[in-house]
Amino acid sequence: MKHILILEDSPERMKFFRQLFMNHKIYHFEHVDDALKACETVKFDLLMLDHDLDGLTYVDPLEYNCGTTFAVMLAGDPKYAALKSSTVIVHSHNDAAGHGMVSTLKAAKFNAVKHTFASIKTGAIKINL
Repeated sequence: MKHILILEDSPERMKFFRQLFMNHKIYHFEHVDDALKACETVKFDLLMLDHDLDGLTYVDPLEYNCGTTFAVMLAGDPKYAALKSSTVIVHSHNDAAGHGMVSTLKAAKFNAVKHTFASIKTGAIKINL
């Protein structure tokens, strides 16, 4: 059983992720602080990250509760270094912010990629655990 962190505020997406990862331990968070706290104690195998949270779309990356904040904190704090071997998938509809998250994480040597939620849902992108 793999440990999967999902930073996501959409109930519809979470319904899909719960089905997709039904044989794994899912840790679902809608707030950056809660997700970061979990990263201090759990060695996640996969992190699925949305950028736009709080029910908003195209959130400014300077807002606190968004995926960019999570990526910056994860990349910048050595206490999260154990997660560098984890797979990080940014699935935000906000392309610019999502690519920024991936760039931030890759610069810190995280294994991060950007895929659309649609490509994951349709099976065009396979997630291997």
